[in-house]
Amino acid sequence: SGVPSASSVTEVPSNASSVADSGPVAARVWSFFTGQCIDVNNALDDGSHVVTSPCSDNQNHLAYFVPQPDGHFYQIKSSQTDLCFHIDGASTANFAELLQGPCQTDSNYLFKVTGHEGYRYIIAKHSNMCLRIGKKTAA
Repeated sequence: SGVPSASSVTEVPSNASSVADSGPVAARVWSFFTGQCIDVNNALDDGSHVVTSPCSDNQNHLAYFVPQPDGHFYQIKSSQTDLCFHIDGASTANFAELLQGPCQTDSNYLFKVTGHEGYRYIIAKHSNMCLRIGKKTAA
């Protein structure tokens, strides 16, 4: 589990400004590297790690992408806990931990979504690095 490199997301507009006034967008986040979906593994506490697990139709695999007023970034909230995902300690290191906690507008709590070759990538505002959730390997 961790960050930087690539992950894909489905059903989320690649341009946050297109939904900035329409409220949160629910989406399933799928890891290209593991073939699994983002999950908090029933961990309801602040500081719990975001992990992957086999995708299913249950609500635990949905995240809410909450557009920010600037029209370019999202907070990403767990549908299970209503906590926001963030990069631990605003780290810019490869494989920094992705955690959940009370929503904030600090740059390590904000992400943009962009598309490339049929996939969408989630990029952390503070580091401009792509979210990678799953096995740690050299990128």
